Amino acid sequence: MLFEVDPNIIESEKERNLYYKFFAGYFFNELVPGYEQRVESFFKKHILHPKEKFGPEIELEYTHIDSVHATFDYHAYLVDKEADRGELADILLLEPKNDLVIAIEAKFLSDWRFEKDVQRNSERIELLPNKKKVQCLLISDQKLRNSKSKINQPGSNFKKLKDNEGDLKFPFRIITWQALFRDCEDEKIRVYFENHIENARAETLSGR
Repeated sequence: MLFEVDPNIIESEKERNLYYKFFAGYFFNELVPGYEQRVESFFKKHILHPKEKFGPEIELEYTHIDSVHATFDYHAYLVDKEADRGELADILLLEPKNDLVIAIEAKFLSDWRFEKDVQRNSERIELLPNKKKVQCLLISDQKLRNSKSKINQPGSNFKKLKDNEGDLKFPFRIITWQALFRDCEDEKIRVYFENHIENARAETLSGR
């Protein structure tokens, strides 16, 4: 079983465990009923008309979207052998009809950094041969609120993002885990992921 809510079940708190289970085990798994509706919801709500969008506009309509292929932990050297060994995306989505790629940097417990998670990743994403590219940062609701609340503090990553918006090479989106969980039509799965986020956060705060 992938989505057991029993607190006594052994569960990794790693970000990789979360996004593997969510995207491969459920959200972009074509074998799970409701796949087409989840894909439509993802593109319409989080890519085409998101709450948190930066950089250039995206030239795309949902009616032009076809099937989506997902892969994980994609590194720059897979595109260019001369590139650094850094990761290009935690989750890489390919929509072949429009030659579109969506590169997602997933954060769960760790904080994001503008230089590392936006600028450096953008340089690697640029290596992809696809015509259309979208860059995303996936974080928790709380991390987004914290980032916004610190916009006037020295070194604010959210301020750096806003100040450098004109230099972004691709449409950039911030998506939250909780927003994706709300798109889960299966209540058991939604509750599992909501609990997973809260339990891991509580354990981190307690020092475990």
